[in-house]
Amino acid sequence: MTAQQISDNTPIAMLTVAQLKIALGIDDLFRELRKPKIEIATDKKQPKTTQIGGKTYVYKLSGLAYYLDCSIDKVVRYRRSRILDKATLRNGRNVMFDIELALELVTNKGGRKL
Repeated sequence: MTAQQISDNTPIAMLTVAQLKIALGIDDLFRELRKPKIEIATDKKQPKTTQIGGKTYVYKLSGLAYYLDCSIDKVVRYRRSRILDKATLRNGRNVMFDIELALELVTNKGGRKL
């Protein structure tokens, strides 16, 4: 049976998978589903930084994670344990971190174990 031989009286059990896809019009849909949806980035983008008073500040937790070379979850743990308080500037929802001070505080871990 080819696609042309499919009639209204053809039982579904007699169709091949390819004929069924053609009959339902979902052949292109399966091709789209097989395509990879996420392109894997091989290199990280450098986050946005700002110079204020001779110090370099980075925006967001992800930016700080980039410079500390760790995960965002680790940065959140540092923040919750109040290790990064001295390196944090906050204005409403905007959060900036002093990169050098944050690196120093995390290296020393504020005198605590984490």
